[in-house]
Amino acid sequence: MTKKPKIISSEQVYKGWLELRKDRLILPRNSLEYDYDVIKIGEGVAMLAFINSDILLLATQYRHPVKEDMLELIQGGIKKGESIEDAANRELMEETGYSAGTIEYMATIYPLPGSLEMKLHIVRAYCLEKIKQPEPEPAEDLVITIRPYQQVLEEVLSNMHKDSALVTAVMYNELKRKTLERF
Repeated sequence: MTKKPKIISSEQVYKGWLELRKDRLILPRNSLEYDYDVIKIGEGVAMLAFINSDILLLATQYRHPVKEDMLELIQGGIKKGESIEDAANRELMEETGYSAGTIEYMATIYPLPGSLEMKLHIVRAYCLEKIKQPEPEPAEDLVITIRPYQQVLEEVLSNMHKDSALVTAVMYNELKRKTLERF
């Protein structure tokens, strides 16, 4: 394990729905001082939501930084004091109007650890039931999409989708399924 840099100073540069921080660091190897910009988003949850064993509930939305419509998992932030499961059900209900009978933890990832302070928990949601009409936040322009799991898997394997949470969740799900089949 390498020695960690020493933080000389830390300054909040911006605070909105995300934060931008500038840390001044000293590298232990050569005592080099430098500024390191960090974007802080916090914790989130993304769910591979199965309406049934073969059909996924997903979202498509335009993502301005990459200027593309992206097929994504249903996802959102975890509020302070909220469990992963509670956040997943809240986001699922807000964005789709569905409730999950079962939420199963899959993995935790750091989407871009070189510059993004964010932890994303990926879960599987089963036994979905439509409860009400979705109530997305005003800035969320989601199109809820129902797709066969096998189709999404094939599209991920052909590099059609670039969303890291979607790719991770589908690949993790497939590896776990294949591993369990061997026993």
